Amino acid sequence: MNPDIIKYNIAYHLMNDHHYRMVLSKDQGSLWLIDPTRKQYRAIYMHLSNGMGLDDPTILNVVSRISMGAINTVTKLTIDDEITSSSSHVGLVNIQSDPLSVNDDGFSSCFVNWSQWVKESDGLTKKDIDAKIQGIVKKATRKALIQNLPKTTMVMIMIMVILYLFTLYVDSKSGNNALSLVALGGLYKPLIMDDHQWFRLVTSIFLHGGLLHLLLNMTNFFTLGQLIEPCFKKKWQYIALLLAGGIFGNILALVNSANTVIIGFSGALFTLLGYYTVYAYEHHYFSNKIWRNNFIFTIIVNLYISFLPGISFQAHLGGLIVGLVYGVINSNTALFKKLRIHLIVCSMVLLAAVVYLLIINASAFVADPGMPVALNMLYDSLF
Repeated sequence: MNPDIIKYNIAYHLMNDHHYRMVLSKDQGSLWLIDPTRKQYRAIYMHLSNGMGLDDPTILNVVSRISMGAINTVTKLTIDDEITSSSSHVGLVNIQSDPLSVNDDGFSSCFVNWSQWVKESDGLTKKDIDAKIQGIVKKATRKALIQNLPKTTMVMIMIMVILYLFTLYVDSKSGNNALSLVALGGLYKPLIMDDHQWFRLVTSIFLHGGLLHLLLNMTNFFTLGQLIEPCFKKKWQYIALLLAGGIFGNILALVNSANTVIIGFSGALFTLLGYYTVYAYEHHYFSNKIWRNNFIFTIIVNLYISFLPGISFQAHLGGLIVGLVYGVINSNTALFKKLRIHLIVCSMVLLAAVVYLLIINASAFVADPGMPVALNMLYDSLF
């Protein structure tokens, strides 16, 4: 039997039957099979031709990084009669095809069908094995795409799309987009100061004034959500961060607003940008020149948008501050740990200052007694 065929067939069964993940080496003859969740044989190195060996100290570091530190030992699997010595981080499993035997009892007990895998390799061709492995890879790719979707982000996007569609329906009844947005919970200073409708600090976050506004925010939200949502094991913390950033951004916008309607998810998006800036620094992403340039370009574009007419830069600024503060407070970087207490104190002072400004500017708007009347008429037509 061809040793290479046996090795590929064993690799196929380890992926198909035991859910290992294949990681190909730069060395064309080598591949890795990794499953960090296992107690034994988390990383199996299958060396299929003369090339880079496990004595290379970078190999274990690469595998450890792929598995996020869950692997510190490697098993080298060979199909031949030569038994080589193991080291402190390399265990040897040697399978002999004729006569059929294995030198590791632990391997045979973990993978009880290993002998059948070897036997069925007889008669298979490299083309047969390639087809089987490609099928597994395609299946695993589809599964990974589904598993890696930011589900919480997608649910929130669906909610905002539904609210936008409902806004269009309300528009058809009112004929006034601003009135429709206020009716659905848009931030409107007279209603907050006169009627104390503080719930609008939250509801306005999920409303959008037009299709372009919705598409831009949801596209950015999905992109950032793919990067940042996996950082949160508890999804309620992810949602709470978004809400906190959106609310604080709305409070800053409220201080400087008059009789204008404020809506949109942009403040929450800047919260994610702020948090991800700290996260990227902590994980040394800025050392990658391409990543750093792309990220700086993204920040510049978003800052430019913040100062366009009709955009509340205060809401963006408030969200950015919340994201940066949360990121620093939860960071394990030594520099940020030193700044943690000072940042918390500064944040409390900033919050107190904003509340003070909100109080002294409480009268900085023109009362709008006609708005409640218009809203009641619109509600009557809807319900």
